[in-house]
Amino acid sequence: MLQVFIAHPVPRLGKDDTLLLTRRDYESLVPRCQQIERRVFPKSEAMDIAKELRKPNQFLFVVLDLDTSLGAPNQADMQLVSYGILAIGKIDGIARISKVCTDPSCRGRGAGELVVNGMLKALGAGTKIQLVNTVSASYSHIRVISQAGISNIQLHVDKQRADATRLYTRCGFSAKAEIADYYSAGRDALLMAAPITSTVENFT
Repeated sequence: MLQVFIAHPVPRLGKDDTLLLTRRDYESLVPRCQQIERRVFPKSEAMDIAKELRKPNQFLFVVLDLDTSLGAPNQADMQLVSYGILAIGKIDGIARISKVCTDPSCRGRGAGELVVNGMLKALGAGTKIQLVNTVSASYSHIRVISQAGISNIQLHVDKQRADATRLYTRCGFSAKAEIADYYSAGRDALLMAAPITSTVENFT
């Protein structure tokens, strides 16, 4: 079963929280994302995820395939399928998706779309995605994100990646500009954006 989690910052777990993942599970996810990053991207384009997440207002979203048939999963039952990084711009009121990546062996299951819709829901866009975490820990992160006064979310995508462009279009993004040589000489980017119009009341 695919489920969306806000994996970083590691949630502060209260004594009354119902644990689905342990703190150790959460802490294992950043290096596991890095492993996929290195497999998918050439060295010159691979992001140092741990370094990126040390910047302020960065949130790591993951999609996990969990086997909970025997109760709380352990790491052997927890397959990392996809991940994305959302940066909150508290000064300019813009959120930016700096990364969306799916394990190549897991493509075709809608996980990338699930990551993006999870980000939109956390921002208050009201998509039909249920964020899963410990309830109070997840909600505390959602309140931080959705109360940041974000009015717009943006991302850059390689103009030649038609599959990724279609994914973002399905999630409500539209192309706003074309940026020449954004990735390298001859590799242009599309700047895509979507408005954020709802509020934190979606999550009460």
